Amino acid sequence: MTLPLLPRLKPESPWLRRRKFATVSLRTGTCARTPNTDAKIRAPQIWVRSRRTNPARPQIKVQCLVLKKLDKKGVIRGKPDRTKDMILGAALEEFAEHGFGGGRIEEIARKAHVNKQALYYHFESKDGLYKATIEYGYKLVRSFDSQSPDHELSPEQRLANVISGYFDNINEHQNVVALVSEENRLRGRHLSNSKFVSDINTPFVERVSSIYRDGVTRGSFRPDIDPNQLWITIVSVSQFPFSNAYTISHILKMDIKTRAMLALRKKHVVDFVLSALRP
Repeated sequence: MTLPLLPRLKPESPWLRRRKFATVSLRTGTCARTPNTDAKIRAPQIWVRSRRTNPARPQIKVQCLVLKKLDKKGVIRGKPDRTKDMILGAALEEFAEHGFGGGRIEEIARKAHVNKQALYYHFESKDGLYKATIEYGYKLVRSFDSQSPDHELSPEQRLANVISGYFDNINEHQNVVALVSEENRLRGRHLSNSKFVSDINTPFVERVSSIYRDGVTRGSFRPDIDPNQLWITIVSVSQFPFSNAYTISHILKMDIKTRAMLALRKKHVVDFVLSALRP
């Protein structure tokens, strides 16, 4: 397959969209075997040269776009799940930044490097995409809880590890905090019939309850705490500095988003929860 010379090829190039290519990634590699070859097929990938190579050095390494051909539904051939993940990642960024009302389907498709047909093939509507994006966000945030608990540790250490892991995951996926805040502003209308969100949070709730009950049995924790209230406290005090970072920074006249401030905040959250539980 011979492609036209594209000296300034970009991921969102109209030339690519018209020919139904999806940009999978940017990479540097040898994109031409000879000076006159502008592309080569590595089924199902196509590498397109982003600028001319030097004729005297046919193996020169240049920046390339790794492309994959889309099928008639706008899905990467043979990998519908990959297309879906690309869309959800772009949607998370767009909805977290602009909310449900301000998020644009066209922009999500552009960021995911797919066409709108692929987006509607997977999610049917904007509401369907938004609901799936929230579920995707919860899945990202709850990934820390998949680790096996170490029962050899004391209840205090195990609970401290859970709180630290949750705080770190929130820090890594701050877009999810913004998305959840938006859904609460919408009074949870997209999650009213989502069993997934409840199911994926249940292990986290049960893990906190199990550690608490073990701590009560061992005499490490006071017995008059509602485990559900404990879970709410852990979630709320962990999320607050991320959901209100700019107003807090303004009030305290300091940037609370720095690495040092977040480390201090995480330590305080762990100490605060454990101190409240001690007899």
